[in-house]
Amino acid sequence: MSDTREHRELIDAYAAEGWRYVGFFPVSFTSHGGISQVDLIFERSRKLPT
Repeated sequence: MSDTREHRELIDAYAAEGWRYVGFFPVSFTSHGGISQVDLIFERSRKLPT
């Protein structure tokens, strides 16, 4: 995860649209077991009909 700046920009952009960052899921690993790629996880409150 060498490019955390890109992640921060993405998190900020989603936050501006009402999403909340809740974590990440590793999807790819290096040959030494380190994380090389992640998917970011976001959630947003569902508005119930009134």
